[in-house]
Amino acid sequence: MPMAYKIRRSSLPILPSGAADIRILHFSDLHLTPKRNWLIRDIKSWVNLKPDLIISTGDLIAHKEAIEPLINSLGRLLEIPGLFVFGSNDYYAPRFRNPITYLIPDKGERKFGEKLDWKFLEKELSRGGWKSLIHKKENITINGVTIEVRGTDDAHLELDNYPLVAGQVGKEADV
Repeated sequence: MPMAYKIRRSSLPILPSGAADIRILHFSDLHLTPKRNWLIRDIKSWVNLKPDLIISTGDLIAHKEAIEPLINSLGRLLEIPGLFVFGSNDYYAPRFRNPITYLIPDKGERKFGEKLDWKFLEKELSRGGWKSLIHKKENITINGVTIEVRGTDDAHLELDNYPLVAGQVGKEADV
């Protein structure tokens, strides 16, 4: 089954005059499981896009045994500056739900799938040099341009806390 993604190229005139271009690879919602070999092959091919910065916005895995295949598939991409946050499927594996239950009120009760080892996932991504932006504000320099970046945690699980990273650009967040 081929992966449903599209390469989009955009040119945004936001860099300082004379600055080199910055190629950003952004991805999310991989929902990787250990046996999705076609997806693993696609991820490995992304290094050929030659990004300067990688941004991953969550839901990387969908199975407790998917962390090692994910890290292996990212391979040389982990040597490129990267930023990440997690999505709900990085904390809990998806669980089967009868589609009819989407039509029935759930009385606010959340039922989660199996807990996933997100701490190990975070450690493995960070070991490669990527920075977690979970409730963090950072400055990074890419191709000589300093960029302020901010992130929160997963909104679907109500873990997002925007005041932790709010504030004016260049100012410390009010914590």
